[in-house]
Amino acid sequence: DILGFKDIKCSNPQIIYPESSLAGAEVIARTIRGNICGFSKKIGKGTLMHLGTWIGFDTEGHKPVYEEILKRSGTKIRNASSGNDNITVRERFTGDNRAVLFIGNYYNEEQKSNVAYSHPRTGEILTIPYDGSDALWPPLYAILTPVCLDIVEGIEILHCTSDILNITEKEDHFEMTLYGNRDLVGEIVFEGENAEKIQSVSLNGKTCQWCRKDWRVVVRYSHRHKEEMILSVKIW
Repeated sequence: DILGFKDIKCSNPQIIYPESSLAGAEVIARTIRGNICGFSKKIGKGTLMHLGTWIGFDTEGHKPVYEEILKRSGTKIRNASSGNDNITVRERFTGDNRAVLFIGNYYNEEQKSNVAYSHPRTGEILTIPYDGSDALWPPLYAILTPVCLDIVEGIEILHCTSDILNITEKEDHFEMTLYGNRDLVGEIVFEGENAEKIQSVSLNGKTCQWCRKDWRVVVRYSHRHKEEMILSVKIW
């Protein structure tokens, strides 16, 4: 057992330690018989981590152990992640504090999960859906969403689960042409200094669900089957 994970396949340790010899240390690894083989102890400004065994990377069970070691070092392991290992997530940043986020289900069956990603300016961890709930991701389907994309003065897209085909700015509103899978929840989040000026949101002429969360505006809707949709956002 190592770093809280049970029955991890490892090589036999060369040395085991009596608990009395590890005063001030944290036990982090034990043999199958319960003997201590690994410990962690603060030394000066750092920490010594002695695993006392050898772990390869030939089983899926080793992955969380390596991740725990990295977390203990204070390393940021990834910019984006999913609560379901079957959902592939990647985030890439531009030089001007923007990003693109890829979310894909390569499996031939639907998956349920939320996705976490990093705000390119602040490092804040955000989720899709925005409320942190799980979404259903259709089989063999993926989205590529801009993150922090300016659309009109003072308003930008934080993320969107639809394909954005066009954006048109009008006198008192802007319109977005959207397309998406009918089984995937539609969600677009706006932020920016003028996001508070959003008065109403409609989809194909009908008012849709939207609300203010913190300093952002979250819009939820349903995708129409194989049809483009016009999202209209009125601002004052």
